[in-house]
Amino acid sequence: MPDDGHLVDDVAGEAAALVVPGSGPLIGRAFAALRHEWQRNASLALKAAVSISGLSRNDLEELLEEDPALTPLYLRVLWAAGMNGHDETLRAMGATLGEAVRSRDCDDAESIADADQALLGMSRLTPRHFRVLRFLCSKPRPIAGADPSVWSTAYLAEELEMTEERMSWCLTDLGTTGLTISEGRWGGVHSWATPLGQAVVRAADQLGAV
Repeated sequence: MPDDGHLVDDVAGEAAALVVPGSGPLIGRAFAALRHEWQRNASLALKAAVSISGLSRNDLEELLEEDPALTPLYLRVLWAAGMNGHDETLRAMGATLGEAVRSRDCDDAESIADADQALLGMSRLTPRHFRVLRFLCSKPRPIAGADPSVWSTAYLAEELEMTEERMSWCLTDLGTTGLTISEGRWGGVHSWATPLGQAVVRAADQLGAV
């Protein structure tokens, strides 16, 4: 199996190539501080994946690099390690990757597709997004006859002391990951956490991450 540090270096090189075309490998290996931070972030995410998957670090990395269904998810996490330095996001992405590995054992292709969609959007998330997600996870999905204001954007903004505009941005970002759902109903737009969003928060709780 390739050395984990070399794989991170290769991903760093590809990222550098986007900034300075043609010189990615050189830049990716030249900035030791950048590589060190990237490796720290990647390690943080992979520790979460190890914890949730139940596999050893070596077994997990070998599986991720050899399984064609999981390799793209692995690369998304490595890429995010360089683009997003928020511990909550990295741990949550690692937990999502670990859940995908467990779903593979159950031959659940849809769950792997869900994880791929979530990881695609999660690299943009910040601690503010996870604060909103955690709050939504504390509220059950609305049922017929329930007070609609409890799940409205205005209510969420007030409870979390944010402007409605910022709350709308957060909900839009969370919705693109599949972690929440927002629907227009009587009284405005209402949002709640999806099963995937609930699972990510539970996994993060196990790691003390969020």
